This record gives sequence, structure tokens and C-alpha cells, in this order.
Amino acid sequence: MKILIIGAGALGSYFGGCLQKGGNDVTLVCRNSEHREAILSNGLCLETNGETENIFIDCINEIDLKNLNTEFEMVFIFTKSKDTYDALKSSEKLIKNSTPLISLQNGIGNEEILQNFSKKVIYGCTTLPSDLKRPGLVSSSGTHLTNFNSILTADNKLVLKLRDVLSSCGIYSEISANISEAIWKKAIFNSAVNVICALIRGTPGEIAKSNELINLANSVANEGCEVAQNLGIKVNTKEVKSIISMSTTEHPNHKPSMLVDILNHKKTEIDSITGQIIRFGKKGNVQTPHNNVLFSLIKALEK
Repeated sequence: MKILIIGAGALGSYFGGCLQKGGNDVTLVCRNSEHREAILSNGLCLETNGETENIFIDCINEIDLKNLNTEFEMVFIFTKSKDTYDALKSSEKLIKNSTPLISLQNGIGNEEILQNFSKKVIYGCTTLPSDLKRPGLVSSSGTHLTNFNSILTADNKLVLKLRDVLSSCGIYSEISANISEAIWKKAIFNSAVNVICALIRGTPGEIAKSNELINLANSVANEGCEVAQNLGIKVNTKEVKSIISMSTTEHPNHKPSMLVDILNHKKTEIDSITGQIIRFGKKGNVQTPHNNVLFSLIKALEK
């Protein structure tokens, strides 16, 4: 199967490598010139639970993408939420109304952007942790789950096909009947763990060492869960807190993308994560004081 991955950062590269290893013909679109050159020169090195293997895979930049005339059977979007529209606009001539677009991005509302480009939209989220250790090397460890579903119920065959493709590549996935719940759980998790990690310039393991940070993460999660529940989304607060606790022990050294962005002086995804929680909170008259403060602190660091 010919697959295009738009956004070959840590997560996009790891998914792309797994899909290529599973027998698909994958093209990565990568902004990072050092990462791209390393892949083209030596292949993409995948490290999974400490074991490494090299995957030879096509990797192009955004200029090459505009000149591409290939017809792809699936297009995955792994860009930052803020870059989704521009990335798809650059790929517009490759995307037809019938081209399956798949978003496993962080944040809330990505599927609304994808619907401007195709009628076949699959959206979801993944708990797969990935780190770009150096140009050409991406790493993942521990257990993970990828949830998704289609916006249109008529796309059931496509959803089943995606599940089979991912599962055959070693990416455990489930078709979720209530995908909004999974996406909100991931966003609430990110609003706590990713944001705090970015602010303290540390990893989830650092949160576990501090009762104050654990309490802060739980307070942030409480607010996010209340916002989701007010929208009719059945998010279990205890379950979200359990996932937060698990991440600090199972992935103590993982560098969340927001931390990486702050360290590299880049814009973060705070608007599509915490910003959305605050926005929906205001609409439903749900107070989000902890999220408000963390949002302002990240915004101050972005300037």
C-alpha cells in the first residue's frame, strides 16, 4: 500500500518506519533537514524497547511534496495541530475527495480541518510514546494503544482496513465506538503531563518525584474531565489520573513534544490542547483556573 506521512517528527517517523517494515511503500515528508539527510544516507533507525533496526524509506521535504504526482492510498497527518491546514494545502493536488486522511495528532478538533480536503476522514489518538534521539533515530518503549474511527459510518470497510494495516505492523489499535472520549482523555492527559513537563523543563519521571507536581497534574485533570463531562463526553476522572500516574513510572524519561518545542524555542500545541479545554469550559460555564495559569505560562515562554 502506498502511504504518505505528512509530519515526520518523532511520532510520524516511528509510525512510518513501522508501516514500511510491514511491507508498505511509505513516503515521509520531513521539515527537519538533518533528520531527513540522515534517513536518506543511512536509513531510519527504529529503536523499540531497546532493540534497533534500520529501515530504508523514502523521505522528502515540502518543496519535493509540491512537485510529487504520486497517488497515495492513505495519507497520515502527524504535524502539529497549528500546521495542519497549511500542510494539507501544500499537498492539495495529491488529495482527492476520496483520499483517506488519517489524523492521530494531539489536540481537539483536527478532524474539522481534514474535512475541508476529503470526505474520507479517520481521526483518533495514540498513546505510543516516541522520541527523536538524534537525526535518523526514533525510539519507543512500553505498552501503547491507538484508537480511531471514521467521521462517516459508511467508511466501516476503510476503518477495518486501517486497523489491519496497523496491527500487521506491530501497532496495536482499536476501533473506538466513542472516539471523542479517547481524544478528550488524551488531551486532558497532555494538558497535565506535557504542559507541566514543558514548564519544569523535565520528564514525567520528574513529576513523580514531587507531591506538589502530582497534585497540580491531578487538579488540571479534574478540570479537563469536568469540561468534557459537561459536554456529555463520558470521561472517567479516576482512569485519566491512573494514566497520568502510569506515564510517570512507565515512561519516566520520555520527552513530550511540548517540552521539546520549548527547549527548541518553537511554538507549541498549547492552543489545541489546553486552549480548547479552556474554550469549552467557558462555553459551558465550567471554571478552569489551573489550566488558565498553565496556558498563560506556556504562552509567555513562546514569546
